[in-house]
Amino acid sequence: MKALDAALSNLTKRFGDGTIVRLGDAQHMVVDTISTGSLTVDIALGVGGVPRGRVLEIYGPESSGKTTLCLHVIAEAQKRGGVCAFVDMEHALDPSYAQRIGVNLDTLYISQPDTGEQAFEITEELVRSGALDVIVFDSVAAAVPRAEIEGEMGDSFVGVQARLMSQALRKLSGAIKQSNVSVLFTNQLREKIGVMYGCFRGDAPVLLADGTTERIENIVLNKMDVEVMSFNHLTGALEPRRIVNWFDNGEAETFLEFTVASADGLTHRFACTPNHLLLTEFGYEHAGDVEIGDLLMTRELAHLMPAMALQGAADGALMEAPLGDGVHLIAGMPVLDIRTVTPDAGAHRFDIEVQGNHCYVVDGVVVHNSPETTPGGRALKFYASIRLDIRKLEQIKQGSGEVVGSRTRVRVTKNKVAPPFREAEFDIMFLEGGISKSGEVLDLATELGIIEKRGAFFRYHDGLLGQGRENAKAYLIENPALRDEIENQVRVHYGLSPLDGSSSARPIVPPPPPPSRSAAVDNGASAEDDDLDLG
Repeated sequence: MKALDAALSNLTKRFGDGTIVRLGDAQHMVVDTISTGSLTVDIALGVGGVPRGRVLEIYGPESSGKTTLCLHVIAEAQKRGGVCAFVDMEHALDPSYAQRIGVNLDTLYISQPDTGEQAFEITEELVRSGALDVIVFDSVAAAVPRAEIEGEMGDSFVGVQARLMSQALRKLSGAIKQSNVSVLFTNQLREKIGVMYGCFRGDAPVLLADGTTERIENIVLNKMDVEVMSFNHLTGALEPRRIVNWFDNGEAETFLEFTVASADGLTHRFACTPNHLLLTEFGYEHAGDVEIGDLLMTRELAHLMPAMALQGAADGALMEAPLGDGVHLIAGMPVLDIRTVTPDAGAHRFDIEVQGNHCYVVDGVVVHNSPETTPGGRALKFYASIRLDIRKLEQIKQGSGEVVGSRTRVRVTKNKVAPPFREAEFDIMFLEGGISKSGEVLDLATELGIIEKRGAFFRYHDGLLGQGRENAKAYLIENPALRDEIENQVRVHYGLSPLDGSSSARPIVPPPPPPSRSAAVDNGASAEDDDLDLG
């Protein structure tokens, strides 16, 4: 111990106090947060808001609410005296809309850089100042490298933006933690089927809905019209889903061969390309980023049944749950070995597209095949502590047919501070200041039984709030004191700080499922489905 004490003393002298500390120190166990301005998103994040000193990525289709959510985070930080900056690479920030959301334009710093390099230099300088609470970078897709701007139209710049992102985030990550600033990156979605999301060796066994397995090579070459077992992140269960596309992506130079532990003492083994997505305890990761000892989510024995729900543990892994007469292991199983293998000459690589969930099971391991990807390479996916997938579910219309808002869903696809895969739904009202706080309180309180719904009527303590969801929302908007009283009851249930409390929150227990989509429109507004692929 004397040697250790001497080493610690020497490190403190060289690098300053706090260079190395015990993990159990209380000040290092608390996750300091800033509210997102959305009660349902705060609950889904598991710690009551956006963690400070971390990188977050918010991605989704165009006009899905990415910038709106970021502006709400800024507004919440400003309410608590925080200083914020907005790096507007898209040159499209609407000051009047930001003001309606609650942003104080007089204290918000904004920059509209010309190139990606300039944007990251500005961001780095702001981070290292240590004076800011929130920095929004909107967006990664618009961060065009200088070489591309100075080049000719039609020139190819493969990988330039990815290298820029990788270099910038390597420099920023440590400074962000030291400055205790939350940095939010928005990103767009691109569609690219098959090769982009990796492939499997032909002998990879795919789990079919009837419990048997079939080589992926046979499924693709014969275009087998079958259902496979697919993991539904919302219900936490494996369920049958039909194959809707088959991909023979040509010859492969190398594969990564994984050996994964199994509950019966045997092992799972499969080979895939490095860019295929595998389900880990923290969400989906590229195969090339997975290391020996990491946990991959697997199915074991009887829990193939659709009724077998995966139970979330406090550390984000999965745990045992009862089924029938026994208890079957449902857990992240460790990777025992990873080898780079060269396939036989002429060996092809294969993939399939699965309807809805966009994932399937290969030799017991849950893998992904989403046709969507985000620009900027893998660096942001790696450095982000939290990734939020935001989608517009349906339009909200007035009686005249005018579109006044949209029902929006946020899915936590990666979370290093709480269990991932929780979801939140809320209304974004275009003329009412962004996210509808009253709508969220109404939905959550109804779900918890705080507000009673009798047919189309909403009641609180036997008092009538309104007939239909929109009328009840309007009543809460007109009576903010009553809304705050109800909201505090919801906050107590989920372990969040009360409205007059601090911005920090202790980790909370996993919430029950969020309000269903059907609750979004009830007797007060109509909705129109946008036919989005929500997988």
